[in-house]
Order: sequence, then structure tokens, then C-alpha cells
Amino acid sequence: MSALRFQPFIFAALAGIVAVFGFAPTHFYLLPILSLGLLFGLWTRADSPRAAAGLGFAFGLGLFGVGIGWVYVALHEFGNMPMWLAFITTFLFVAFYALFPALVGYLQARLALPNALKLTLLLPMLWVAVELLRGYLFTGFPWLVLGYSQVPSSPLAGGYAPMFGVYGVSLAVAVSAGLIVLLAQQRWTRKGKQALMGVLALWLVAVALGVIEWTQPQGEPVKVSLLQGNIAQGDKFDEAQFVNTLETNRRLAQHSEARLIVFPETALPLLRENL
Repeated sequence: MSALRFQPFIFAALAGIVAVFGFAPTHFYLLPILSLGLLFGLWTRADSPRAAAGLGFAFGLGLFGVGIGWVYVALHEFGNMPMWLAFITTFLFVAFYALFPALVGYLQARLALPNALKLTLLLPMLWVAVELLRGYLFTGFPWLVLGYSQVPSSPLAGGYAPMFGVYGVSLAVAVSAGLIVLLAQQRWTRKGKQALMGVLALWLVAVALGVIEWTQPQGEPVKVSLLQGNIAQGDKFDEAQFVNTLETNRRLAQHSEARLIVFPETALPLLRENL
């Protein structure tokens, strides 16, 4: 009985892990939709707000544990933090952000709505609202916003991103997930057919909008260079390599004929007042 009791939480965590593969570099953009759909389905079966929050937390642990595991590498390998402390710090960081999908689970369980409205309206809106909150709270950490998983190939990104931005695409992802769950639950009943028509309409509109040329060139073309000095992460903040780093970037800039030159965020690895 105890193993069966924990099965939904295991499934939720696995769904979070699978969702990561929708992002670069794998770009399997359907996986986040199906993963979120699994979480939505588990939420509809949760027997209490506490259980729903636990499912959201498990999903978040899977999503952020795999998706932002690079924090451990940054802290331990490049920040020289002891392994045990880097592991604990990374876990706490992941656990904090797992609280956001837990919040969605708790709130949706507290609000009594018909199942169809909850799946297609309430859950998508709550999900995007919490993604927005995560993007701004404590200066924001919008990593793994589901809308980004649809770039570059999904029709959802091509159709809705120019009009509504990444959070609009997240909403389309969440609505798609909710409609798929409703279809799976209702099958070929009237509501099931309506869910099928809804998801088809959502994607067909995205395809139609993707055909539109949303921008037009103005004025003469501007030559732009994106310069990357191929400096290893381990060397970037090494004082012995500091002069070589600056010299490499200076040489690249001087040989560029572009009007606009874009460097990586840490091309000059020192504080501005010390530059």
C-alpha cells in the first residue's frame, strides 16, 4: 500500500524530468505539453490540497533538479565550493523553485470548479501566473519557463510568440495540456469531442499566425558581429589568464567590421569600476 501511495509523486517527478527534454539542445517540444498534462491529470485525482501541493513539488524537483543542475557545477567546479556544500546549496535552490508548481497545485485544489473549466481555464492561468511571479520575485529566475520549450520548431511559438511573448506561448502549452487531459478522460463523449476540437483549433490558429510576416525591414541593413573568444570557463576567472582574455577580446573586436558587436556576458571578467 505504501508503494502505491507514493506512485503519483514518482510519476510527477518523472514528468518534470521528461519536460526538460523539450528545451535546448534536444527540442522535443511535445514532451513539456504531455508532461504538464500528466501533472494536470494527477492534480484532478488528488484527494486534498496538501497532496496536490506535494505533486506540484515533486514535478518541480524533477524539472528544476535536471534543468538547473548546472548550478552545482558553477558552485563546485568553478566557484571552488566544497562538494557537500555545493550539493546542499543546489538542492535548496531547486527545492525553493519547486515550491512554485506546488503553489499552483495547492491553489487549484482549493478552488472548486467543474473539471473541464479547471483543466482548460484555471490550471493554465494559474501556471502562467506563477511563471510570471517566478520571473520577477527576488529579481526573477525565469529559467525553464515552458514557453521557451516551443522554440524554434513548434507552431505554438511561431504563431503566438510575436503577439503575446513567451508567457503567451506558456499559456498555449498549458491550455493544450489541459485539453489533452480532458480528451483522455472524456474520450468520445461530447466534452471529449469539444476538447479535441479545441486543441486542433489552438494549433491550427498558431500555424495560420505563423505564416504572417510580423516585422518589416526599415532603413539600410546593419552589420552585426557575435564574438566568442572560445575561452574555457575554468580560465575565464583565472588571474593568470586575465590579460590573455582581454587581449583575445580586443583582437576580435578590432578585426570586426560590424557596427554592432555583441560579446558574452562575462567577456570582461571584472567589476566595471576596475575596468
